[in-house]
Amino acid sequence: MAKLISAFILIITISFISQAESAEKLDKKVIDQMKTVLQLNEELHQAFFKNDNNLMEKKVSEISQAITSLSSKVIKDKLEKSRQQLIQIKTGRAQEENNQAYHQFSMALGHIVRNYEISKDYALYSCPMVKKKWLQNIKNNSMVQNPYAASMPGCGEKEEDL
Repeated sequence: MAKLISAFILIITISFISQAESAEKLDKKVIDQMKTVLQLNEELHQAFFKNDNNLMEKKVSEISQAITSLSSKVIKDKLEKSRQQLIQIKTGRAQEENNQAYHQFSMALGHIVRNYEISKDYALYSCPMVKKKWLQNIKNNSMVQNPYAASMPGCGEKEEDL
């Protein structure tokens, strides 16, 4: 009987932990707004991949505006610090500084996609050579597109489906 009670308590505990770790629900408006941020990020990723500095600055501005327009204060607050990093991306800035800012933003955006049910079309990739990560739409292209190293565009691996 003691074993049965212990097993029952273990099952309840595991169930409780699983529910606590599951993705939180957002309303449709916020999900649509976040899908816009993700689409703009995909365009920024392509600008980094193609080393198109003018397009990078344009997409950074559009992403920043989309984040400040989010109707969810919780999500907006979670992205604010990385948004501040993101808006530092400039044509005249050192490439490594721009890469670091994009990496920080990618990590924050990945956290949001992972913890909220926004889209299953994305995965987190990483490059061991530059030690940076990025979010990539795997529905559009599952091949590695490293935005950080123009000399090694295929360097990296899918780390996690989100």
